[in-house]
Amino acid sequence: MGDSVIKVMYLLLLIFTVLVLIKEIRENKNLLRVVFFAAFILYYIFTPTLLECFSGKLESYQTPYLIICEKATDGDKFRTFLITLFVTALLIVLKRYKIVFGKNRKRIYYENFGVEQADYKYLDQSIYKTGIVFLIIGGMALFVLIFELGGLQQMLSLGSVIRGYISDNTEYLSSVGSICKTLSVFVTGSFFCLYASSKRHKRHKILMIISLMLSIIYLLFNAGRSSLLVFFGCIFFAFVKEHGRKVVWLVAVGFLAVVLLSSSIEVVMNNISRGLPAFASLEYNMTDNLLSTVTDLAYPYANLLALPQMIARAGYNYGIDYILWFSEVIPKRLFDFVWNIIPLNTLVTTKISQFYITSNLSMGGTPADYITYGWFQGGIIGLLINCLIYDIIIKTIDRSIGVLPKQYSIIRYRICFFMYSLVTSNDFPLMIKGNLFLLIMIIVIYRSIRKTAGVKYKT
Repeated sequence: MGDSVIKVMYLLLLIFTVLVLIKEIRENKNLLRVVFFAAFILYYIFTPTLLECFSGKLESYQTPYLIICEKATDGDKFRTFLITLFVTALLIVLKRYKIVFGKNRKRIYYENFGVEQADYKYLDQSIYKTGIVFLIIGGMALFVLIFELGGLQQMLSLGSVIRGYISDNTEYLSSVGSICKTLSVFVTGSFFCLYASSKRHKRHKILMIISLMLSIIYLLFNAGRSSLLVFFGCIFFAFVKEHGRKVVWLVAVGFLAVVLLSSSIEVVMNNISRGLPAFASLEYNMTDNLLSTVTDLAYPYANLLALPQMIARAGYNYGIDYILWFSEVIPKRLFDFVWNIIPLNTLVTTKISQFYITSNLSMGGTPADYITYGWFQGGIIGLLINCLIYDIIIKTIDRSIGVLPKQYSIIRYRICFFMYSLVTSNDFPLMIKGNLFLLIMIIVIYRSIRKTAGVKYKT
């Protein structure tokens, strides 16, 4: 099967899925599903189509993922297309059905809730109190990190080193410091909660300013483009939404800006984290920025192309990740006795990253994308189960946030970015660890609405 046939198949699938996406956007329902499906199209259909159209013209760009794409055989590409087609069909079918466990199990429906049916004063107080708790937890964790790493400037300079895949944090952090590194992200959650809740008094505004300052320190320490873009993107989109503007076109413009500035943003972030002037040695090159964006988008496709080799080297996980999800949440050095009883499982992300490293293609970490992670759980059956699990998660959260008023837009957009990340980084234990504060926020919203609104049941 030639390249031209594969190009045509991807082009037809792209046209079809974009039409389905446009239909879902016009229905103006299930926001999170729309975001998830859009991200799925971007990474698994649009990017392979783009790479196939430029096949043979990217050989001079020796980035790890592009090397795999260029060396892949027609058989690899066709197999990848069939897997993508299967998941695409599954996502479209799952949209029409709600999964119920048990014959007589009751199901909670939120679609018919009106804003007036819920006591949003109670929700507002719950969100505000959650923000205070997050600020205390995240703030204390951040101050412990600053103390352990020898001051604010030293902490910022070590940020990119500590978060690296192959770095050993034991050289820099104690067991308590490792826990604080995980908990420090809660300061960003505190800002989202305080921003969304009603500004009742001067103390509230002061706390919001403090949480913003601590959030910026955390983001600079984290030294990543995605965290920075997500945080300020949520603030910007929420501000626009609250002032009655359409967000969808701004998302398109924002995406184009990221495409054209991807590499430049990374240079600026690295300069700031190292204590250098933000724009030091910054020279804009459109080709470098476009290549950086294509590389960032290409790894799920490259993972699928190299999937047989990855499985041959590392083997399947057979769903153990869903059972031992707490392996990444519980600090390993602080609770060594736990792992004497329970075998420590190798993360899919670790297996993928080690594949690229041992193949001399990359020295950094590579996330486990949505389809690759599912396949690692046991081939086509594992992929099917993974799709069902995340379909339940998306629909449950969608029903909970779908009734939130405009005031909580910043939380809705943060959850939207979470849906986007489920496509790009789908490792179940890491998903829980990296989004712990967000999952707590979702639970608070769910319980508050369920407690105060007239819940309707259907058998």
